[in-house]
Amino acid sequence: ALLSRNWDKFKNNMPVTKKQQAGWAPQYKWYDGQGPSAEQHYSMPILDYAERKNATGAKIYPFNVVSVSWFIKAENADLDEAIPIRHVKAAGDDDPSDATTLFIITQEDMRAYPSSGDPNYPGATLVTRDMNFNISHSIVPKEKALACDDCHGTTGRMLLDWVKLGYIEGDPQSIEENENDDDDDDDDGSSCFISALLY
Repeated sequence: ALLSRNWDKFKNNMPVTKKQQAGWAPQYKWYDGQGPSAEQHYSMPILDYAERKNATGAKIYPFNVVSVSWFIKAENADLDEAIPIRHVKAAGDDDPSDATTLFIITQEDMRAYPSSGDPNYPGATLVTRDMNFNISHSIVPKEKALACDDCHGTTGRMLLDWVKLGYIEGDPQSIEENENDDDDDDDDGSSCFISALLY
């Protein structure tokens, strides 16, 4: 899984990319499947943990959060007004296809492109954002699905950061409630608060 991708740095003609370490865990965020704003129609949304908490239809989803850097045409341009990659590569002095050299294009390089005549992108701006890749494949079998104590209580894996998700006092389901659920032999986990939020 991806960790980061830089469209201002190239090696062997490819953007510099880093992968997640083995055993990485997704980050959980509220999402309603929209936006996050009318101007930003991303298939990989840019959103904080709880900013969509009160949106209609919002649920807590697992995401692979990937840091992405790219050039936009002006400082106040929309994030999808990206400078074409062929122009980014042409703005540097080195050969981006060189497999041994790290080829870096600076904001100053981009604003001066092309070297002769009027610059094409005098307001070029390098931006970096966390893109949220929805995890929709490589799903584990149901036998390995999350249990209540993976997210609730203090003895499990504590996968969710409840404060970041908008619960100022922490886990909305108290340890006492978990213990009461455990006393019910017929409980299949459907009463767990998180089961109503995930997927």
